[in-house]
Amino acid sequence: LNLPLKQVAKTDVVEPKALDIPIENFKKINVLVVEDSTTNREVLCDMLEGMGHNVSSATNGLETLDLAKKQIFDIIFMDINMPIIGGIEATHKIRSGGGLNSKTYIAGLTAHGSDEFGVEAKEAGMDFYITKPIRLAALRKIISDVISDSSFETIGELSPVLMELFETLGREKALGVGWVFFEELEQFIKQCDQDFFRKDNNALAEAAHKLKGASAMFGQDLLEKQLAQLEVDARKDAIKDLTDRIRSLEGIAKQSEAIFSNYVSLIIK
Repeated sequence: LNLPLKQVAKTDVVEPKALDIPIENFKKINVLVVEDSTTNREVLCDMLEGMGHNVSSATNGLETLDLAKKQIFDIIFMDINMPIIGGIEATHKIRSGGGLNSKTYIAGLTAHGSDEFGVEAKEAGMDFYITKPIRLAALRKIISDVISDSSFETIGELSPVLMELFETLGREKALGVGWVFFEELEQFIKQCDQDFFRKDNNALAEAAHKLKGASAMFGQDLLEKQLAQLEVDARKDAIKDLTDRIRSLEGIAKQSEAIFSNYVSLIIK
């Protein structure tokens, strides 16, 4: 049984005959599975990995919040009843925190099918919830519906801009420029942490502008958007505390560098 919470994720009760979706049609996405049951967690992870997705896992809400601060996910499957911090509370914190995954699709997992859980899940910010156990056909249908949503933007795919850059500059030059960019980005984050720009918003805006242009050159759209907003706000003197922004930027930077490193490993083979 699959109970929808809002229109964007069309997860009505599904029939097996409507789920003949070729696995090769799926985009490769980053998924977080949060489940305190070892068996349930491993089965769901195995199904997702078998579909070709990148899968991370957590056993409770506290671990989830820690991971959500460091890595961007396309979809989070969140068990509702867990020790330490439950799925409802964890979802609320992710949604209200304004961090890397504040807009990530979150699917609640529950062994109960009552409307009570649906109301709680919706109020916490879950996009929909599913009763366990999840069958492979239903899982494929859920992911297909989510990634076909016009507002969905996967963060795990290689940018064609990056691939074009390697073709244009050649491998060695592109590698050199790429690593310099990530070193400069790391240095910028350190400077922000050390309050280097505390009394100079113009310098902050110029530094963000420079890195924004480099991000665009490498096809790093999420980085570009964050840096662009940082530049705009700095020029308006609208920044009082950089802490949350820089933690968010740091997480996106790590994701971008991981994608770059993965591409490098592929072309060097």
